[in-house]
Amino acid sequence: MQKSIRQDLSIRIGVVILSISIVIGIFSYFFSIQYHEKKFKQTIEKQTKYISDTFTLHLWLFDLNTTKELCKLILESKEVSGLRLFDHKKEIIFEKKPLHKKGTVVVKKELRYKGEKTVGYLEIFYTDVAWKEHRINIFLIVLSIIIGTIVGTFVVINNLLNRYLSKPLENLQKNMVLLEQGDFRQSDLAKQKTEIQTIIDTFNKMAASLQERDYEVTRKTEDLNIEISERKQTEKALLASEKHLKSIYKAAENVAFVVTDLAGEDTRILDISPGTEKIFGYSRNEMIGERVAIFHPPEFVEGFPKIQAELSENKKRYSGEVVLVRKSGELFPTLFTVYPKFDDSGSVVGTIGVVIDITERKQEEERYKTTIESSIDGFWIVDTKGCFLEVNAAYCNMIGYSRDELLNMSIMDIEAIEQPEKIKKRIEKTIKTGSDRFESKHRHKKGNIIEVEVSTTYTQDSNGMFFVFLRDITERKQFESQLQQSQKMESIGTLAGGIAHDFNNILFPILGHTEMLLEDVPTDSPFREGLDQIYTGAMRASELVKQILTFSLQETNELKLMKMQPIIKEALKLIRSTIPTTIEIKQNINPDCGVVKADPTQIHQIIMNLATNSYHAVEETGGELIISLEELELGAFDLIDPDMKPGGYVCLTIADTGVGMDKVLTDKIFNPFFTTKEKGKGTGMGLSVVHGIVKSMDGAIKVYSEPGQGTQFHVYLPVEKMSFEKQNVKTKELIQGGFEQILLVDDEEAILTMGKKMLERLGYQVTSRTSSIETLEVFRTNPDKFDLVITDMAMPNMSGDKLSVELTQIRPDIPVLLCTGFSETMSEEKAASLGIKGFLLKPIVMKDLSQKIREVLDRN
Repeated sequence: MQKSIRQDLSIRIGVVILSISIVIGIFSYFFSIQYHEKKFKQTIEKQTKYISDTFTLHLWLFDLNTTKELCKLILESKEVSGLRLFDHKKEIIFEKKPLHKKGTVVVKKELRYKGEKTVGYLEIFYTDVAWKEHRINIFLIVLSIIIGTIVGTFVVINNLLNRYLSKPLENLQKNMVLLEQGDFRQSDLAKQKTEIQTIIDTFNKMAASLQERDYEVTRKTEDLNIEISERKQTEKALLASEKHLKSIYKAAENVAFVVTDLAGEDTRILDISPGTEKIFGYSRNEMIGERVAIFHPPEFVEGFPKIQAELSENKKRYSGEVVLVRKSGELFPTLFTVYPKFDDSGSVVGTIGVVIDITERKQEEERYKTTIESSIDGFWIVDTKGCFLEVNAAYCNMIGYSRDELLNMSIMDIEAIEQPEKIKKRIEKTIKTGSDRFESKHRHKKGNIIEVEVSTTYTQDSNGMFFVFLRDITERKQFESQLQQSQKMESIGTLAGGIAHDFNNILFPILGHTEMLLEDVPTDSPFREGLDQIYTGAMRASELVKQILTFSLQETNELKLMKMQPIIKEALKLIRSTIPTTIEIKQNINPDCGVVKADPTQIHQIIMNLATNSYHAVEETGGELIISLEELELGAFDLIDPDMKPGGYVCLTIADTGVGMDKVLTDKIFNPFFTTKEKGKGTGMGLSVVHGIVKSMDGAIKVYSEPGQGTQFHVYLPVEKMSFEKQNVKTKELIQGGFEQILLVDDEEAILTMGKKMLERLGYQVTSRTSSIETLEVFRTNPDKFDLVITDMAMPNMSGDKLSVELTQIRPDIPVLLCTGFSETMSEEKAASLGIKGFLLKPIVMKDLSQKIREVLDRN
């Protein structure tokens, strides 16, 4: 009957649980499918927007290499099976078709830059394979849960029935058998509200009645056995302990154990360990019974009564470093610990002294201390809370505090940037890893910040101490920052040079055609004013290109020895006439400042740009502009730029009392096209040009500013020790023509057409070509036909300088005039070394072209 009830109940409950699990599982599965389909659509929309935004910017910038790399990177996504990318002309830039079309969703997207200009088209093929695999995994998980639920339920129900029905009956049967054998144990099953409990209670009453009769005899027998067993164990433990202590006593060769009585200065030695003889040099017979004073200095013996009184009262050990005396009379340092010795009543009747020779450790500490103190780097010992335990002189000099001041401080008192929570995390990390290396900033006693490189070490046997070395890297950090700025400006300069090249090619035909039209159109023509405006605008654009070339350090200007004072005064007159009288201009120009090697126009440009910048800073509120000039002598440690050399410098300072700037702005102000001024008041090129001019003169520029405290620009230019002479101004030369045969080469059709018209207007006979290879063939066919070759530098297949070399190999005396809008690799000096007779920078006006042609032809 028992078996039938358990099986029947288990099966019925299992069927109910199975039905519920199946319903819940089916509902969960379909809900999960709907959820993941919705999630898949959201993922497609979000990823499509991200991909299109990413490609739009790079297509706008024509950065095709990066765009293709991004395509490959996107195809690594498990949702993307294919990709097509077109440019704005619908020409394919990248294509990767999906392997399978089944289960693929195609999304097409028109790419517009800032929502306006179409820069390309995008097709993305999304696959739901991963999502389907995910649904299969969900189905398997649900199925596993249902199966697990059924099996678990059946097992639990079966176990419960077995525990509360079958087991009690089986246990009762066993207890009855034991009772028959004289075992009076009662059933200890949990109480149940069934008929079985009544049977169990009746059995337990019967067993208890029988057990009471046998209890007294059993108890007395057990007590006797326990007492005998405890005595044997105690005797055995005492013998083992005694043997263990004796082995330790003998093994401690470098430790002295000294057992004494308690008699103040007359305290006697009762027993010693073998290590005592080695440490002090006395034999055992010489020491037993002698006064402890034989190996103590007199001043220590006088303190015996006090130490022993403290031991008797506090019953705690005494420990410290003590100098003791060997038999030879040698004094040596020890770690001396005294433990109280008790009698049976707990009273202190003597002492057990433990002596450890620490001579070698002290010598090592002394060597270590000498090494640390002689180090040029800072050194700490700190505890786990960051408190200083030791510092060396180098760190005291570095931070400005004395050693005594620092020993009453912690890391938190000198740390300049990190919060206590971060310092605590660093300490925890060092304890865990054993070492750490990082950079930080500490605050000097005077308030200034010093950059430090920190190396810290921690070991488990260092008693909770950290050993830290610190190096002052403030100067290194400053030079690194300057070097980064220099490299950044050099990179931007290369970009600016490329822009200048293209801009010059655009300006060249505009200037040339306008110049020729101005010659052809009568002065009273209604078109004359418009042409004048075009020509003026083009010339202004040409000046802007020169500023860009100056910034990129590629334009070579004629430098001469000069004094800056007259140019400064001339510029100040111009500035004074253009700014309101509410702004006061103060000047402090030292007339005795030395000469510099510079271009007067560029010096004027520096002053005007910096003064204009300062004027805008005080334009609204009014204030002062202060311009000063002085001569300084800078040593190796005074230089503000790694490219500067020690020596004499002229320092031009232009300051204002305006709103000032924070460090974020001062780090950006020399970047091209960066400006904080409102639209129409600045292009962002002024300070970049100033920076380029100063660098080209082997100088440096430094800015100091704080919000609300105004701004100061300091320009340093090297002083030239040699004398200088005033340069004579050359008179303007008239435009001259000629009749010679000229071979004109340029790959830009517009420039070639304009150049041919200009030369023919001057009277020359012109043959024009757009290809270097074709030009070489024409010249090789009839080399004596031409009197001059004018070629552009940047040409496909063969550059202008290489074409010039090839031409001179065919005919060594042929003069070549090389023109360029910009070139990092070509200069007038290098052109001359290649045999090129003339060198011109675009855009070229007719006067300069005619003058250079006559100069080359007449010289040749």
